[in-house]
Amino acid sequence: MPPAGPDINQLLSAVEGLVVLIMLGSALKAFKIMPAEFAPMINRVVLTVTLPALVFRALRSTQGKAIGLESLLIPLISVVVILSCAGLGYLVARLLHLDRKRTGVFLLAVMFGSTAFVGYPLFQVLATQPRLGNTALSQHVFYSELGTLVPLVTLGLVVASYYGEGRRFEWRDLLAVPRSAPFIAMLLGLLFYNDTLPPIVGTTVNTLADSTSFLMMFSLGLTINWGDLAKFWQANLGAVAVRLVAGPIIGFILATLMQALFHVSDVMVRVVVIDSAMPAILLCLVYAAQFKLDVKFASALVFTNFLFSLPTLFIVLVLATNIH
Repeated sequence: MPPAGPDINQLLSAVEGLVVLIMLGSALKAFKIMPAEFAPMINRVVLTVTLPALVFRALRSTQGKAIGLESLLIPLISVVVILSCAGLGYLVARLLHLDRKRTGVFLLAVMFGSTAFVGYPLFQVLATQPRLGNTALSQHVFYSELGTLVPLVTLGLVVASYYGEGRRFEWRDLLAVPRSAPFIAMLLGLLFYNDTLPPIVGTTVNTLADSTSFLMMFSLGLTINWGDLAKFWQANLGAVAVRLVAGPIIGFILATLMQALFHVSDVMVRVVVIDSAMPAILLCLVYAAQFKLDVKFASALVFTNFLFSLPTLFIVLVLATNIH
């Protein structure tokens, strides 16, 4: 008899703190203690200070991890999932007749899952599962940091720049990548990959990186307009279908294909399926503000994705932990 999958309490324990922060931001805005105009300033701090620290620490967190075939295949699968969701997202955006700025936001929302803000707390809980364990947490690092974060600070910036500032693709859109703080942090992380950091630097980086989740959830709470959830219902459900339904299905197909070709472990398949089911990344709010996309639309997509991810992630977790 196979071991039971995780219960709903495990999933809730991984995300309940995030929900509280969102509600806190929304309450402060409702009572006019902190206006929504604070959100762009918070997003700017995230993009230029805390996110680079998170990128730097995340890359260095792969230090000492065993690099095997599975560790190389996992980021590759993640990139293919991202590109596949981008293709599906573009078709849905055309079907919904979204304008340019909303199309850019829609693509960012469906391409990148929140493997850091939601994924890490979740996998720390799942590490107690007999069919996942610490091996899954280690493999999640490669999916999140190499498979999601690297495309986010490269491809994601190109998409945001193209839809927010351009009228057609130009080579200057690529300049958004090397001049961005997260990309510079990625280069620094690779440059000092094996070096021991001075204690004060390590402590500062950790403090800044840890504050990213708090700031992003708080910013989301400030930008939520509850009426937009109904106003953009078609786009919201379209993003849910691509990110939370098509994403894990594509991940499962790719992972099982890799298993057939390279005989990778069931644990890798489970990690890929779970990570492919993560809700839309919160950082698309930051990109929307930075590149003058539709921030309210981005907020509606991200929050709806987050809400719907509670039941969809639970279903994915039960199915994934019983893959054999």
